[in-house]
Amino acid sequence: MFIPNTPPLQLNLGESGMEKVIHDPVHGSIRLDALAFRLLETPEVQRLRGVRQMGLANLVFPGANHTRFEHALGVMHLSKLLASDLGIEDSAVLQSAALLHDIGHPPFSHTLEFQMVDRLGKNHEEMASSLISGETKIEPDAHPCGEVLRKAGVDPEEVCGLISGSHRKKYLAQILHGEMDVDQMDYLLRDSHFTGVALGMIDLPRLRRVMRVRAGRLVVEEKGIEAVEGFLTARDLMYSSVYFHRTVRIAELMMANATEVLVERGENPYLLTEWKLFSKLEALGGYAAEMVRRICYRKLFKPVYLVERKEPSAKLMGRIHKTFGSWSRILEIQRELCDRVGAPEGMVVVDVPAVELQVSEPRMRGEGLMVLRGGKLLPLSRLSPLASVLLKRFAPRYLLQVAAAPEFSKKVEKAAYEVLGWLGENSLSAGRGL
Repeated sequence: MFIPNTPPLQLNLGESGMEKVIHDPVHGSIRLDALAFRLLETPEVQRLRGVRQMGLANLVFPGANHTRFEHALGVMHLSKLLASDLGIEDSAVLQSAALLHDIGHPPFSHTLEFQMVDRLGKNHEEMASSLISGETKIEPDAHPCGEVLRKAGVDPEEVCGLISGSHRKKYLAQILHGEMDVDQMDYLLRDSHFTGVALGMIDLPRLRRVMRVRAGRLVVEEKGIEAVEGFLTARDLMYSSVYFHRTVRIAELMMANATEVLVERGENPYLLTEWKLFSKLEALGGYAAEMVRRICYRKLFKPVYLVERKEPSAKLMGRIHKTFGSWSRILEIQRELCDRVGAPEGMVVVDVPAVELQVSEPRMRGEGLMVLRGGKLLPLSRLSPLASVLLKRFAPRYLLQVAAAPEFSKKVEKAAYEVLGWLGENSLSAGRGL
């Protein structure tokens, strides 16, 4: 059984039992009130100890073993700080939403989300709402987190509205689910810390000082434009260099293919911990167990075909979304490539970042923040050419890649050119410069 090496978090209950403090490696001491601590003890939040923040990124960045549990605490902490900065009174609702915002993530985080959306019709935010409402349960006999909220006088529907970004108070929703929110602030700092990649560092104190609420929305003062540009640059670089690292993506798709075997047997793997999922896949034997073995010992598929990013046209991007727009379509193309070369099903993976980004990070295509300038609100893109470019840029370094088990790589390379050659002149392969 595979158990991730999770960096420890220390919990101090205090002598009186009233003060709860967690010592976090990114933010230092995080104080919990009674409601936050009760939510922390629910199965929905505790499961996040077994869901790594960055999926299988530790195969490339060895320190990336931190979990969604730590991230949730960090987001709650930042939401509390920002609410205090802005004089916001809905702090209990906001902090609860911050702590619960990721409870709907499947094992390995975004690795399986594209598949989950196709199979269950829910992304991780919708799954979180389902868990909060009690419609979906992790432990049948346990009290769901929604019940904890109601007993504390917090409306679960308001919490769900903040998680989805649909809350009636736009500025409140933007703090947790906006163009520049506390969720992104924490994951950039945390992922940068644990990967050792300094590209994600942002000026958090400065960002906090320049954020304001005006006309019912979250805005930044003009003097904070440079800090916002730094945030957007850090996000762009982390997506291109870390989150969509090609080797990590190959491992994640191998895991998704293995999990598909479990799904086809009628099981729902999306609310398991990672070690439970690994155990189930190993117990299946055959292909699923083979993929687990390859991932655990880093015997990954090899890239054979790549389409580089060179500012794709809207027409090409439209065709990419139409062709690869669902997990089911990806599976069909993988099967076609396997059939062409006589390989067993599952020996090829097809990775299309654009379609997964729509599911995992729609904020990458946000309209951008508004800037407070001389009493007026203006779009950030009008005042910052850099921000304008970054908000339009396609962050991953490639449009598509195909990888295959080494024993089939030569044949799959040729088949990929035949099936996917319409993607254009930016294509490379193992034998042609890849």
